[in-house]
Amino acid sequence: AEVVKHALIGDADLFAFLEDRIVPVFSRRDREAIAETIERAVRVKAEVASADERESGRRAILNFGHTFAHAIESVAGYGTFSHGEAVAVGMRAGLYLSHQRNPDSIPRDRADRLIRAIPVDNDPSALSFEALYDAMRADKKNEGDTIRFVVLDRLGHASVTDDVSRSEARQAWDFACSS
Repeated sequence: AEVVKHALIGDADLFAFLEDRIVPVFSRRDREAIAETIERAVRVKAEVASADERESGRRAILNFGHTFAHAIESVAGYGTFSHGEAVAVGMRAGLYLSHQRNPDSIPRDRADRLIRAIPVDNDPSALSFEALYDAMRADKKNEGDTIRFVVLDRLGHASVTDDVSRSEARQAWDFACSS
């Protein structure tokens, strides 16, 4: 899930690479593709993290999908969903919010297909949105009563917003749980 996240937030070319090689990479059949994927994902993370060591600005984009993911882990009970599964579901919610804000810049169907290739064994729709929303409001990375979400501005570029209504968060959750 983290590799897909890094492609979405910081490397449109890695996104295209993963689209072309998703099956061999995720099934661990193509060692060269796996090595290149890891190298490129690590490069994205290093570039973002080194530019903002205190996580006060750009580094926060590394949390794409994590606002929902941390709430999922908390509400479901740690271990019910692996971190990767929770991030995958959270990225689908983040993708929805991103597409709502930038419909012409986000290839939602393509990105969703890539995110959905990440196996998620449990059904997130069994979790209460109200409980998730309360958990998101309690997140330590928030400022005041606003919930911070990372959204994609376009493929390979992301930003942080606190301008997401409860209704939008609910719609994002519904999308994340859809088939």
